[in-house]
Amino acid sequence: MLLLLLALGAGLSFRFDKNALGSVARSKPSVSSVDQDGMARESNLPSPFPNRGSDQAEDASPRFASRVDGLGGAAVWRDLQSLSPAELRGDPGRLLMRQWGKVSPRNAVTWAGNLSDPPLRDEMIAAASLGWAESDLDEALDWVLTLPQGEARNKLLIKLGHELVRTNPEDVINLAEALPQTLERDHMMTRAAAEWAVTNGSAALTWARQVAEPDLREQTLASVAVALSEQDPEAAANVVTNELTPGRLQDDAVVSIVQRWVQNKPEGAAAWVSNFSDGPLVNASVEHLVKIWSLTDAPQVQKWILRLPAGFLREQAFSVYRTNVLPKAKAPD
Repeated sequence: MLLLLLALGAGLSFRFDKNALGSVARSKPSVSSVDQDGMARESNLPSPFPNRGSDQAEDASPRFASRVDGLGGAAVWRDLQSLSPAELRGDPGRLLMRQWGKVSPRNAVTWAGNLSDPPLRDEMIAAASLGWAESDLDEALDWVLTLPQGEARNKLLIKLGHELVRTNPEDVINLAEALPQTLERDHMMTRAAAEWAVTNGSAALTWARQVAEPDLREQTLASVAVALSEQDPEAAANVVTNELTPGRLQDDAVVSIVQRWVQNKPEGAAAWVSNFSDGPLVNASVEHLVKIWSLTDAPQVQKWILRLPAGFLREQAFSVYRTNVLPKAKAPD
């Protein structure tokens, strides 16, 4: 599948193939006459590389980043030409490409796409795409999703996903759905669902329940439930106990919810744990409940244990209390 990008000069084009985001250029990448004119206009701009021989160590520092921020496309292109190969592959090159992606994204990805080294080409296109996403997320995502299927495209989608997951989790889910099934894709999807649940738990939960792949659906439900427990622990508890298959995933989710719930409403967390039958869920939850609750109200923990009916739960709670709290509080009889 061939993808024609924006021509930088008359007749200039390149194509993406199934193995790379750009073709291997036989000559040095160039810029259009528009950018060359811009270079002339911006020739008096200060370079982000003053005294290059003395401050190489600062290239990846916040000070360097602040020098790059605000540069126009022509100035970025000029300074890219002054980088050594090592600098182009490092933070200086990525920061400059990201800035170019902000201010002139199509020129940036086209220039990067003509680099002759495939790994460097993909890295520079990724940096430009991240900058593009900062200035126009919808347009950047539309462009990435038009790229031909292949490993390079998938890597770019993963990079964008990790960058956007905290601020645009719904968009990251859309990106993840365009990827082949891998552990990395699954991790990105479950993390995005959890971030979405922080701001809209109901919508995230509805989406998670519709995931077609059974294992991924359970992983996503667990992730959403844990995130949801910060605002609505009762709803989170209901998901974990009624919609997850007993096993390690459920145990881990129960522990995570208890850890959060007990810090805000310990009595509610204790009431939930009290309903568990003998077995793994008790072992997974009661230790964290007793330890965390005892840090703020050991006497109340003691009263809770004494009110429990005789059985496995009471024995487990007493064991944890005796081992971890007894030195600071009298153990229940």
